[in-house]
Amino acid sequence: MKSPVAAAPTRRHLLVAAGLGLAGGCAGTASAAKLVAGGDEAPTAPLFLQSASAEEWRAAVGRTFTVRESGARLRLAGVETLPAPGGRPSGLDRPQAFAATFEAVAGTLPQRDGLYRLSHWLHAPLHVHLGAPDRAGGRVRLVAIFN
Repeated sequence: MKSPVAAAPTRRHLLVAAGLGLAGGCAGTASAAKLVAGGDEAPTAPLFLQSASAEEWRAAVGRTFTVRESGARLRLAGVETLPAPGGRPSGLDRPQAFAATFEAVAGTLPQRDGLYRLSHWLHAPLHVHLGAPDRAGGRVRLVAIFN
């Protein structure tokens, strides 16, 4: 009995498939950019927060990140620069240290300080050292310090 063999894809099939994939990807990216920016223009800020400045982090205030280890959802509530006397050491990625404050939205929170992986559909995943949850004032907050 002969086994059925699929015909090898032709160059035309491959080009059509690649074109459809590219068109679909562009349409999805454009729609996502409009949704995030709230307008017709795509955001121009970098999507990598791992080495971003305080200003770039401020642009992400209000976005909700997911903690990979627990599934908790944290909303970036604010970013505050940390002034320090004297000059900064050479070789640092950022011009100034800052604190990023996250508020708990849902899920099981990390119970102790440590390194956690945060993700957001618009930003590349990043590892962040979060302090232990602070439950003062009726809100649960976690702080990350970036140097």
